[in-house]
Amino acid sequence: MKERDYLEYGSWEFSARKAFTEMNEYRHVYSSLSVDKKVKLAHQFYDLIFRCNDIPIRFESVEAKKLSKSDRTADHPLSARVAHRAIMNANLWLLDDFNVFKKEFYKLMQKINMTSSENSGVKIMPDKNGDVKVPMYITDRYKLVEQFYDNERNTWIQQFPLEIPDWYGKYESSKVPVTLTAHMN
Repeated sequence: MKERDYLEYGSWEFSARKAFTEMNEYRHVYSSLSVDKKVKLAHQFYDLIFRCNDIPIRFESVEAKKLSKSDRTADHPLSARVAHRAIMNANLWLLDDFNVFKKEFYKLMQKINMTSSENSGVKIMPDKNGDVKVPMYITDRYKLVEQFYDNERNTWIQQFPLEIPDWYGKYESSKVPVTLTAHMN
């Protein structure tokens, strides 16, 4: 980032700009980096997304609605760690234009309120090669959630409520074990 960028960008756009700039710094050497460095870079990207609390939580699970607001768990269904690997391993085009990147970054910031037990059932695990293991595709992981309440439209919906960017969905599905992907085709 340039010095003026620290003053020019505010709110979540500051984090998006920082991520964009840093990812462009290592984009051409990423594939040659050690597992340890890849994990650290993914964690740094995760932190830039996780610390953005600028947008309201639109969707909540049935069970979360029964809890006090302080007992709800804010979950990022679109995993920042998966997104980082998806960008660096298969979608470098997202690093060509900041305006394109920031729209996708915004999607990654979206959260759903859940219970802590619902949240623990949708986790992504690291593999031993600096990438991720995805137990099930995102919509399958969230099928255990009965319904989602849309706070914007004041209505209940049955299906997974967030838009899944194509680039993200393709990468995530490539990380689901082959035995589980047969039903997806």
